[in-house]
Amino acid sequence: MCSLRRRGKKEKPIMRKAEAGNSGMSVSTSFASSLNASKGGGSPLPDGTRSFMENAFSADFSEVRIHTGSKASEMSRGINSKAFTHGNDIYFNECQYSPNTHSGKSLLAHELTHTIHQNTNQKSIGSIQRFADCNVSQNQMIRDGLTRARRRSTRAIRAVTNLQNGSDRSAAGSLARFFGEVTSAQITIILDRMNAADGQLNNPALWKCDTAATYSHCGPPNPWCAGTLCPSIGAITHLCPRVFNEESSMGCVESSRSILLQHEALRAAGVCGGVQPPGDMTSPGSINNIFSYSRFMYSIASGSR
Repeated sequence: MCSLRRRGKKEKPIMRKAEAGNSGMSVSTSFASSLNASKGGGSPLPDGTRSFMENAFSADFSEVRIHTGSKASEMSRGINSKAFTHGNDIYFNECQYSPNTHSGKSLLAHELTHTIHQNTNQKSIGSIQRFADCNVSQNQMIRDGLTRARRRSTRAIRAVTNLQNGSDRSAAGSLARFFGEVTSAQITIILDRMNAADGQLNNPALWKCDTAATYSHCGPPNPWCAGTLCPSIGAITHLCPRVFNEESSMGCVESSRSILLQHEALRAAGVCGGVQPPGDMTSPGSINNIFSYSRFMYSIASGSR
């Protein structure tokens, strides 16, 4: 379920969420013709879904059009995708558009992120974004941390997607190491949650600097480093002053700022368990153990599979 870019000379990219199967990358002439013919069609987001997503992303989705049905399914199958985005148009494969389910909401949120990227032509969200109530130094720390976290996220999502479709099984060892024996259905849940967390990492409106005066958990007697409701796709993560100490003295549940940001994004995505045994690395754990995710993603990004 990773997003891959296909670029024409001056066309907006097609952003897709891949399915298991053939990973061929060519976009046919017939596909391009179908894409062009579909412009101006589709349906707007339902009011309730649109309101939820606009509040979550602090974005205007009034121009977004949802394409379902046989033609959208045919186009999605043509590029081996569950869904793909082109400009403000989102196309779903058969049975994939289900915004009232957890997995469907995650898929829709992932695709909506692409509409923001494509329509603002942002090279890097973090490079131009100012985070709520953060000073210059804090902004820089968050940008740097999110950049590293997104890089790990992209690599881990790609690795699990490749494992699912059989094109590359090199992630199997790390998956077993940190999650234990998992079924195909559980791997799909892991991937869905990483995709949802990736959406959080790519939405700068969801990160806010706080103090004890604005967020009580930042204060005594046991000040937090950060706070995110779990699960809460699209909710704000509150970053407390401890996050901005030198990493060696943060004293947070994660020793690295970027991994802590990933930790909070995973909480929003519904990874609510946190069983961390002694030592640096977590042993094989359940798909609800947030430390299994963060250690797995780090191992993939660092190449220590």
